[in-house]
Amino acid sequence: MLAQAVKEKRAIITFDTDFSKLIFKFKKESKGIIFLRIHPQSVESITTALKKLLNMKIAFEESFCVVELHRVRVIPIGD
Repeated sequence: MLAQAVKEKRAIITFDTDFSKLIFKFKKESKGIIFLRIHPQSVESITTALKKLLNMKIAFEESFCVVELHRVRVIPIGD
């Protein structure tokens, strides 16, 4: 999935914690990861969090974003 996203120049939106390991430990290339740490995982809570995130105008290609209901952490993906 990660290789396909890079090929298509797309960020990944996921609930999977393994992406942090792929990006930071194994230094895999990425066009941005949006990690949703949202509970409950309802359509309403996810939609609200993603709308808030998109309004922040983050450069996703250079970021690992951890999205929670009441905060967003942006971790730069560096070389």
